[in-house]
Order: sequence, then C-alpha cells, then structure tokens
Amino acid sequence: MIDATGRFEFLFALQTHCPEFWRNLNKLWRAGDVANLEAWSERWLRDDWLNQAYLDTLKSWDEEPGGPNARLAPEHLWFRWDCDLRAPAFEPAFKQPFPIYASSRGVGAELADLFYRSSKADLRAIRKEIEIEPLSYFERRIRSQFEKQLRAYIKQIKESWNYGSRAESTKHAQWTALVFCGMRVPQILRDGHAYRGITEYAIRKAVSRFAERIGLTLGSLRGRS
Repeated sequence: MIDATGRFEFLFALQTHCPEFWRNLNKLWRAGDVANLEAWSERWLRDDWLNQAYLDTLKSWDEEPGGPNARLAPEHLWFRWDCDLRAPAFEPAFKQPFPIYASSRGVGAELADLFYRSSKADLRAIRKEIEIEPLSYFERRIRSQFEKQLRAYIKQIKESWNYGSRAESTKHAQWTALVFCGMRVPQILRDGHAYRGITEYAIRKAVSRFAERIGLTLGSLRGRS
C-alpha cells in the first residue's frame, strides 16, 4: 500500500529544500532542449509515479507558460502531479456471504442440480435432509471475516501512511529529498536539517523507510554516508 500523500510531501520537499531540481528542469523546458530533457529524465526518474509527475508538470507549464507554476513563483507550487490523494478504499470480500444450505448429497449449485434431476419422491427425501445454517452462525461467520479484514486494513494504513505522524513524515520527506538530490547524511546533520540528538543511523533508517513507503528508488545510502 503506497502513501500517495507522502509522495506529494516528497515533491514539495524537493521544491522547498532542493529547488535546483525544479529550476534545472524549468531551464531545459524553456530552452526547448528535448535531448537534454530526455537525459535529465533518464538521470532522475527511475519510478513510474515520479515520471508521471514530470509529465504532468511539463504539461501544466506548456498549457500556461506565463503562469505562476511555470514562472516558479515562490508563493506557488512549481510542479503538478495529477493523483488521487485519498487512502485506498476498504473493500471487504466475504467467503460464502449467505446462509449455507447443505445436505449429505451436496451443497449450493450441486444441490440445486440434484433437485432438477430427482423424482418427486426422492425430492421429498432430499428436502428433509437439507440443513440451513442458523442466522446466528451466519452472522458470527461474516462478522469474523469482516473484523479480520478490517484489522489487516488498519494495520496497513498505519504502516504505509504513517497515520497520526504527518509532522514526522514531513521531516522524513525533507531528508529523503536531500539524499535524493545527493546530500550526504553527515551534511544533513551539519547543516541543521535534523533535530538535536538524532544519529546518522536514525536518519538513514527514516529515509529508507520513507522511500519504501512512497515507492521511491534511491539506490544505496552507503555512498551518501
């Protein structure tokens, strides 16, 4: 489960903390330098969603070249990413979502087929053997399936969307953007981008987890240590 809001936070962190990322792209776009635009995208865009943000951004600049986005106005977003920022829907699916009819001669469609192939006399005997699942059993069975799936969904949301810790997520997006653009972890500490007391290991761990959560390819952090 991918954190779409985290992806947006990352794109915004690139603008806030690594503005040259967007500025360089904007220069190539304004120059109409198709070859270098392709080279730029090959260098930076390893993931489909990031490539889509690149295409959406170029499209928005093309549509309004004099607009605040294309002019990289400080008070506006410089990029565009057309996405759905909602969490994935909870869509429970139930096994046998109906009271079960059964007999020693078959269940479901198998039992119905037997009805059509039986004589009246046999049909009376078959009907006597049929047992219908009590509604209390049915309710308990369906509630059990629902609650199990709901617990799994909530667990995924908490893990992948960093639920309830968006402020921390914003900081992790900042560190990830800095590492993505080539800043080494010790420099993140020296330049005051991290709070006091945090270790290089903790920053690397946070960056790795955030990148995984948003589906971002970073490569090894060893070269950035």
